[in-house]
Amino acid sequence: MTSAAAFAGLGWAATGVYILAQGYVSWQQAYDERLYYKLNAIGAAGLTVSSAAIASWQSVAVNIFWLVISITSLLKTQTQRQLTMSRWWVMAPLLAFSASALVWIEADRAVTYAVLGWSGSLLYCASYALFTFHVIRRVRFLAYNCVAAVLLLPVYALQANWPAFALSIVWALISASGCLAATNRRDKNQPE
Repeated sequence: MTSAAAFAGLGWAATGVYILAQGYVSWQQAYDERLYYKLNAIGAAGLTVSSAAIASWQSVAVNIFWLVISITSLLKTQTQRQLTMSRWWVMAPLLAFSASALVWIEADRAVTYAVLGWSGSLLYCASYALFTFHVIRRVRFLAYNCVAAVLLLPVYALQANWPAFALSIVWALISASGCLAATNRRDKNQPE
């Protein structure tokens, strides 16, 4: 087996673990946070290595961030994870950055894809941190994840990062369905 095949295999295995974690948090009404963070740490570690091997830097950045947040969350109690910040403090610059990509659409497609890719990366990271620190609820986390996954698709396709590309498609679908399920539960006055 070549090293390229080994890295690709690692990427696909990590993608599978990530899909399990996202499905778990999306569809389980009551979920074990520690299990969720363990699965994310495993997926993040594998996809970091796999993506670094092919120089897919948006994926590397997202996965290192998720790995750090996951490990930090596993080492701290829920009370220690409380963070005081407004979600708008994080989201406003991200939205402005994403909107700026629209200006470059006709000027340079490569720049546009890079800006959209980094916007998706930032949105993944911000939403995971805000969700982990209990600043946003699961519905908003899943909605942000759906948007982030879609933003990253062109970049992952250009980089031929097929495990991350497939993960983004499945992640968007799982997040959207989890968001709808949580919204339906909320509308029926059931706990999220």
